[in-house]
Amino acid sequence: MESPQEVEPEEGVKTHRVSDEGTHQHPPRRPRQDPARRGNGSVIRVSVPSAHCDVIASHRYDLRPSHGRRSPALPAAGCEPGLPQDFSTRHPLCRSTARARRPSLSRSRAEPIKVQIHVRRGDRDRERDRDRERDRDRERERDRERERARGLDWTERRAAGMIRSRGEDLNGTVAAMKGEEEKSQWKLFIEDISVLHMVVAFLFMGVFCLLLMLYLMFTPLWPVPTLYFAWQFYDWHKPERGGRSSEFVRNWKIWKHLKDYFPVKLVKTAELSPRKNYILGCHPHGIMSIGACSCFSTEAGGFAEAFPGMRSTLAILAGLFRLPVFRDYILFIGLIPVSKESLVYKLSRTGVGNAVVIIIGGAEESLASSSGVNTVVMKHRKGFVRLALENGADLVPVYSFGENELFPQAVLSEGTVGRKLQALFKQVMGFAPCIFMGGRWLLLPYRRPVTTVVGSPISVPYVCNPSEEQVDHYHRLYMESLSKLFHTHKTSCGLSETHQLCII
Repeated sequence: MESPQEVEPEEGVKTHRVSDEGTHQHPPRRPRQDPARRGNGSVIRVSVPSAHCDVIASHRYDLRPSHGRRSPALPAAGCEPGLPQDFSTRHPLCRSTARARRPSLSRSRAEPIKVQIHVRRGDRDRERDRDRERDRDRERERDRERERARGLDWTERRAAGMIRSRGEDLNGTVAAMKGEEEKSQWKLFIEDISVLHMVVAFLFMGVFCLLLMLYLMFTPLWPVPTLYFAWQFYDWHKPERGGRSSEFVRNWKIWKHLKDYFPVKLVKTAELSPRKNYILGCHPHGIMSIGACSCFSTEAGGFAEAFPGMRSTLAILAGLFRLPVFRDYILFIGLIPVSKESLVYKLSRTGVGNAVVIIIGGAEESLASSSGVNTVVMKHRKGFVRLALENGADLVPVYSFGENELFPQAVLSEGTVGRKLQALFKQVMGFAPCIFMGGRWLLLPYRRPVTTVVGSPISVPYVCNPSEEQVDHYHRLYMESLSKLFHTHKTSCGLSETHQLCII
């Protein structure tokens, strides 16, 4: 066993040493000092081996002399857990400490005596630290095994070239990160706020803006909503005429943090010519279409870098463009209504190099969104194929792997009262009331990677009035291309070979 390291005492500090066997080594006696020259107190530093640290290392004593001639002992140890009642009288450290101060206690009634205990570390302490580190490693390994038992090991396979973050437990899920660098707590917080902004805007911002403007109509601020409603009436058809995209809004840093939260990755499999227009059918819808929003409605998604000369535009529910204030917000992002008038204008009157992204499944597909399920709704949805034929725009299948894993949803069975109410609400309002729950704060989606793969384009001719046979032909080609895209990339994106694509 190594000999404990010697500790140099501080200036003005008296040091008593206790050997490993517990015997006390008395210091040489020194001349008594005048109490008036000691200041407000004296300090005794006691250097002990680490073997004693379980008993006394946590105690710091501040001893003040009594008014009589008796020398004060250390505080009774009965009040401390694990110490004997007569610890202060029979332990050699305590007896020697009291005796060392006895000559001056009767002469200075206000002088505090402080005992500082310094623990010297030896081989036993280092071995104990190594044991604790091994215990922590075993505990971490058990945590990984429990995660694999719950079916979370797919995240490790999907995040190729990525590792887990120490901040993964913020949402109870795995936070995949590039390389071997770890995200700081500030970075994780900014990402949470960025995603929370999107979720709140998606769920509440439209209704809140509408109620706010109606409320202001009955307050002294009524001129504000009046002027805005006049502006909205004047600008009513702007969404159907190409929208009003703002490069400033599309380049906000908040979109970069939103992408890094999951993270979202865009994969290119073929070139898109900037001399043509394209219709990109994105699947699946999921709860909020995070992959499509991140990759095609902001510059942070990397679409412009992957396809030079192309401009991506995401088409969403047309009713959202009737909500005051909120309509201007989504117009600045570059969104347009998913209506025939709006799509025809974008494909025929804004030149070439346009990539219009349509989430084919829509609200009905969001009701089928469930973790581990790959279901797309498009068997009877042929309007986008007819639109492509009428405008000579090529069709491109897009699949976002991991979209259905972000929000767990309670999927109601067909024929139940709840499912019928959901269908009725969707028919009236245009969107489906999904019953879902997020991770942190019940709103944030889980930190799971989303990989959006853009497939190869399907060449579509220009046909002014396409027949049903032509529409069915290109619709069948599109479904075959989508199925091929899914099976080609499913293993590289974290799914197993047994996963199948269900088209309904």
